[in-house]
Amino acid sequence: MNITEMTPEQRKGMMAKSKKDTAEKIAKFKKENPSLAGSLNGVPKQFLSQYVKSLMGELTLKPAVRMKCLDCSHFDKEEIKNCNVKNCPLWQVRPYR
Repeated sequence: MNITEMTPEQRKGMMAKSKKDTAEKIAKFKKENPSLAGSLNGVPKQFLSQYVKSLMGELTLKPAVRMKCLDCSHFDKEEIKNCNVKNCPLWQVRPYR
């Protein structure tokens, strides 16, 4: 079923399941990787799910590059846009340019 064909109640249920799945994935990651669990403390909530996926190797190239650049810039998109670390291997492909 396409999301546009769903009722508001069905969409709400789908979003709740997605949030629960994300919370479970984060909890599992913290349990399985206690040495990396502390690295999640400074990650803004809106990036947490993608960040955990990047640490688990579950992202494709473009989202993985975006997460690395966000991590390097302390999650400041403007800093990525104005990045002057031209010797970085990702500089030519950085997002938000």
